[in-house]
Amino acid sequence: MGEFIDLTGQKFGKLTVLNRRSPKWFCVCECGGHRHSFSYDLTHGVNKSCGCSSHLPTYGNRCYSIEMIRELLMAENYLLLSTKYINTKQKLKYICPFGHKHVITWGHWNIRGHRCPTCHNKVRSRDKRLDFGFIKSEFEKEGYILLTTEYRNCRQKLEYICPEGHRHNVSWDGWRKGDRCAYCASLRMTGSKHHNWKGGVTSISEIARYMLKHADWPKQIFERDNYTCQRCSGYGGCLNAHHLIPVKQILEYYSIDTMEKVKQCNLLFDINNGLSLCKKCHKWTHSKLNMNKENLYGFYTIRKSYN
Repeated sequence: MGEFIDLTGQKFGKLTVLNRRSPKWFCVCECGGHRHSFSYDLTHGVNKSCGCSSHLPTYGNRCYSIEMIRELLMAENYLLLSTKYINTKQKLKYICPFGHKHVITWGHWNIRGHRCPTCHNKVRSRDKRLDFGFIKSEFEKEGYILLTTEYRNCRQKLEYICPEGHRHNVSWDGWRKGDRCAYCASLRMTGSKHHNWKGGVTSISEIARYMLKHADWPKQIFERDNYTCQRCSGYGGCLNAHHLIPVKQILEYYSIDTMEKVKQCNLLFDINNGLSLCKKCHKWTHSKLNMNKENLYGFYTIRKSYN
C-alpha cells in the first residue's frame, strides 16, 4: 500500500480541504459550496470546484454571488427571496412581476432560460386557445351540426348531430385525432362490413342468446326471483337464467332464421319463460339425472298463448 498523505489545509483549484471523512476529504469551495472528494480526484485535478465552475459563467475567476443573481432577477422585475447562494442546483425562491411565488435553480434561469411557469402556461394557453367559430366551421365542413354553444378547452365534450341523425358527443382533442360519430362507426363494423366477416358462420341460436343477454333478459329474471335459486333456494352466487322452453325449440317452431325474426319473437324475451337457477342446479336440470324433466317444459304446453 502507498504511504498516507494528509491533505488537510491544502487547496486544489477552488476547493480547500478541511478534514478527512473516510474514505473521502471534506472540501469547501470559494463560492460557499462544499463537496466530498477522493484523494486521487483532488491531486490529479478531477475535482476543482463544488460544481459551480462547470455550470455557470464567471466574472473573471469568481462565481456568481447572491447579490449578482439578485441584480439579474431585478432586471426582469423578479424579486429574489432567497438570501444565500450555494450552487447551481440550489432552489432559489422568487416572486414574478405578476405575484406568482415559485422556485428555480440558477442553472435553469441562466442557461436554459426558464422563467415563471404559471405565467408561461397562461400565455401558451391564451395563444393556443381556438375560437368557437373555427370549431363550429370544422364540424359543418363534414355535415355535423354542433349543439354546444361555448368552447372551454380541448377536453370538453361537444354535443353534435351527425349527418345520419345520430346525437352524440366528442372532445376537440378526439375530433383532431379522427374520432367521429360512434354510432356510425359501429354500423360500419357490423355484419358483412366487418373485417373479420366470414360469411355468416354464427348460428341463429348464438345470435338469439347474445341478444337476450344484452336485452337484460337474465337480469329481469334474477330481480323477479330476488336473486334466489328456485330449486335449492340458495341466495346469490353464480346464477343462470334457465329457459323453461328451450331456445332451440322456439327457433324451430317459428322457423326463425334471421336477426329480424329474433327481434319480433315475443316468447324469446318473455320473462315467464325464464327461471333463476344456481350453476349446480342448472347443470343438474340438463343432465340425465333429471329423469322427471323438472323445469323442462315441452313447447306445446304453452304455445297457444303466442299463436
